[in-house]
Amino acid sequence: LFSYANGGFDVDMTIECRDVLGEFISIKDISGETKKWRKNALTALGNGECTRLDLIANLISPQIEEFAKSVYEELEKRDANYWEQLIEARDAKVAEKRQTSRLAVMELKTRDVERETANSITDAIRDTLRSECESDVLSRRDMLTAIHSDEVLTDCFAADCWQDVSNKLDVQSIVLVRMEMSGKSYQLVLNLVDTETLEIEKTVTEDCVTELSLLPTARTAAKRLMIEPEPSVDEDEEDEDEEGQDEGAVEDEAEDKDD
Repeated sequence: LFSYANGGFDVDMTIECRDVLGEFISIKDISGETKKWRKNALTALGNGECTRLDLIANLISPQIEEFAKSVYEELEKRDANYWEQLIEARDAKVAEKRQTSRLAVMELKTRDVERETANSITDAIRDTLRSECESDVLSRRDMLTAIHSDEVLTDCFAADCWQDVSNKLDVQSIVLVRMEMSGKSYQLVLNLVDTETLEIEKTVTEDCVTELSLLPTARTAAKRLMIEPEPSVDEDEEDEDEEGQDEGAVEDEAEDKDD
């Protein structure tokens, strides 16, 4: 937890490390107060930059390094048998997950780059997802074999199409890929669709200036799609509740004045 108080930031957090079997490795409590920040630093909390402030980094970095050292020292004590079991457990979990979870990446259709470049972008996203996620990522050939329509793979932005693709490919997730021009920059947008609810779970946007940067930008977007948390529904509901309470309070105040 990071909180702003008296011109600085109070830090209170706990880091714990466990292996894929759930076995405890190490834990560390990190806490403290940073030096005083500049005047009106509270505005930083509103724009999402507070977690990147140098003051916080200077406070927690040495403690995180101590934690990393403790993890390393503990793992150095483990024998070869432990690592063999760990690798087997990891591979078994990934294999089990891939048997029950399949993912399809739709083709990118755009007029802003050549078709060959668009295919390369989609391939880069597929390759990255194969290494980053635990789902079985279908190849372009597998998808075309089942659907027999390149048009469906490049123009699938409605729920009825998601349902159709889900039925034909037997996938639990679909990644939609589109690209737009924002001024002189390319804007790559990825949507992760849950085929059970037919709703978009996550959206990731990445910008780049040159066409040469499109492939690394696509890989970065794919990684973010897998590692970034889903939007919190509870927070949105809380905001709506607060807005409703505020509106109710205004109406009550108005009625009191009328009385």
